Amino acid sequence: MSLYYKQDKPLWGIWHIEESEQELLSMLDIPSFYTDKLKELKTETRRKEWLASRVLLKELLGCEKQVVYQHNGAPVLADASFQISFSHTKNYAAVLVASTSALGIGIDIETIKPTVLKVRRKFVNEEEERYLAEETLLAQLLIMWSAKESMFKAMGVEEVDFRKHLHIEAFSPAASGCIRAFETRTPRRQCFEIYYQLTDEFVMTRITAS
Repeated sequence: MSLYYKQDKPLWGIWHIEESEQELLSMLDIPSFYTDKLKELKTETRRKEWLASRVLLKELLGCEKQVVYQHNGAPVLADASFQISFSHTKNYAAVLVASTSALGIGIDIETIKPTVLKVRRKFVNEEEERYLAEETLLAQLLIMWSAKESMFKAMGVEEVDFRKHLHIEAFSPAASGCIRAFETRTPRRQCFEIYYQLTDEFVMTRITAS
């Protein structure tokens, strides 16, 4: 078993993907839930990431539940017993589970890669540029990118411009922490508290409905 991390309140976890595709599939009890979707996934890496998220969901809930998808591609439980959010990156999968609520949830995990430096102008707005520090630039950008991915998932709406609609307040990066953010895409103008963890291999952010 490759459970990397698990927390009960709120309920979320990270899976370190070390198993083969068949080993992951053997950890699941109801193959019919997965057969059709696996045929659509073209690469072994993608199939392993997809299976690892289902194995982790089973680990968190203590039972196996069928996952279906909304029109916008967001995963939901077929029985609507909980809200769920999935994410995956190289060698890791992350899952967040919460009780049903009018407020959405979101989790994101990203590999530590300097390529984020090249795309910063796609998601960093002018206000955010003002507080970026050269000595912590990579960490700040990684946390911001992941945080905005989690915001996008929690909002559950389409046509979100990460630079224009998602705003993160000034912060200094650490190994873990909480940052504040808000969105200007919807009439609700929702505010968020986004918790993060930063390691040598990945950054993870999560938003849980309060």
